[in-house]
Amino acid sequence: IGGGIYSYWNFFQGTDEVYFDSLAAITFLLLSVRLLLRHAQSGALAQAANSLETTSVQRVAADGARSFATVASLQAGDQIEIYQDQILPTDGILRSSRSEWDLSILTGEAFPQLTLCGETVYAGAALRAPSARVEVTSKGVDSRLGRVIAQTQVISALGTRWATLSDRVGRAFVGSVFALIGVVLLFKMGGTWHETIRRVLAISVVSCPCAFAFAVPLTFVLGLKRLAGLGIIVSNPLALEKLAQLKRIFLDKTGTLTEGRLNVLRWQWLGDEAATRNAVFSLESKSRHPIARALVSNLQGAQTLAVTEFVETIGVGVQGQVGNRFYSVRAARQPSPTGVSQIEVWEKRADGETHLATAELQDALRPDSPSAVAQLKQLGLEPWLLSGDCAGVVDQVAQAVGIAPAQAQARLTPEAKGLIVHGHPQSMMVGDGANDSIALAQAEVGVAVSGGVEWSLKAADIYLTQPGVLPLVQLVRFGREMRTVILANLMVSVAFNATAITLAANGRLSPLFAAVFMPVSSFSVFCITWLGMRKSKW
Repeated sequence: IGGGIYSYWNFFQGTDEVYFDSLAAITFLLLSVRLLLRHAQSGALAQAANSLETTSVQRVAADGARSFATVASLQAGDQIEIYQDQILPTDGILRSSRSEWDLSILTGEAFPQLTLCGETVYAGAALRAPSARVEVTSKGVDSRLGRVIAQTQVISALGTRWATLSDRVGRAFVGSVFALIGVVLLFKMGGTWHETIRRVLAISVVSCPCAFAFAVPLTFVLGLKRLAGLGIIVSNPLALEKLAQLKRIFLDKTGTLTEGRLNVLRWQWLGDEAATRNAVFSLESKSRHPIARALVSNLQGAQTLAVTEFVETIGVGVQGQVGNRFYSVRAARQPSPTGVSQIEVWEKRADGETHLATAELQDALRPDSPSAVAQLKQLGLEPWLLSGDCAGVVDQVAQAVGIAPAQAQARLTPEAKGLIVHGHPQSMMVGDGANDSIALAQAEVGVAVSGGVEWSLKAADIYLTQPGVLPLVQLVRFGREMRTVILANLMVSVAFNATAITLAANGRLSPLFAAVFMPVSSFSVFCITWLGMRKSKW
């Protein structure tokens, strides 16, 4: 405003010292930077939604002709052909015969669900049939999966310590500029009022706090976009600033360090095998726990019976009445000397309990778990293993991945995990979005690596769509480099503005050149952020 008034005054005085073009350029550059920021925000959200989509599909025309098409080119009403194990990239209506779909990305349930012709199937579902034809209804951020992500992708750094630091620096900067302008006017620096006004105008033009305002949000949105491309969905951006301060990381075993697909090695039947098979199958069919899935898969062909008084205790097992008998399926009381998980089946009677069967299960270690844990150690983090499994299995896994015996805790209930995490500040908890929800909530940063995306995003700060521990290494590195980029932006902005303002106050920088140099500060923030994110090693 001051520049405009001064320009009008000089114009009517007949002098050529006007800055209408410079002021227009400033406005253009500021709006351009805001447009780029908004584009980056929307791009981050779109990337998060599209990270789970396939890049191309086979489109089926009305005459039956088939052609490959990108997901972006699909329109509502188009029909696409999906093949076995392919992930559906859009919401749609099944137009072929009945088929089975794995909806674990949305529900956490690994068992395929039957879908009939005319029913709706959702983006992220994996086909478990040879092929299926689907009519597209919505895609990307408009799909059910996209809407779930949209509800959690709040691209904002408001309330974080980094944003607070940026605001403090910005306020101090603005206050210093006003104080300097007061000094220049008070002491009539420049000798004449004309020269004094020129210096004040130059200071006002070159001192723009935009760089401080852009530093944190721009780094956040570009970082979130990069993370989404790696299959890392952030539901709470406030957790990102804590990544650089972590000292230890708590890891669940099943589905985190291991494949999460238990296999039954053997059964030992001690009672009526047929009746016990039917009872275990009926009880475990009501649970979503990985052990329950393994038992149900192993007992395929058993008879499904009515279950009453069903109770599932997380970390313990299930129990309920099948017919006129009451069964309990739970972890073995004594650990296995061979390092495998043991599940026992008991029948509760008036005179006590009778042991009916024992199952031995084993979960394979992920190939990348040892190297990922080693890299986490190199980053200065202390890895812990928290599991509800028996001590033999936990010790075996801990030894295989390189976790110290003192940091491997076995037979923990969800509540016990929460207490351990609560007692260790500056920690990250990594586990299942449902079974480990207490520990995830107690940690500085909670990361869910399995289960349905809707439930996991409610229980945790971050959700990993890719299996394994290796993405955690990228996540921690990202947090540290993000802090470095933000601090670099703030220091460069302070140095640039301090130099430019000093030159303007001493009369060495005219308002015209001030108008040229001012956008350089904002542009430098954009360049540092962009290059820092592009060249990062994670």
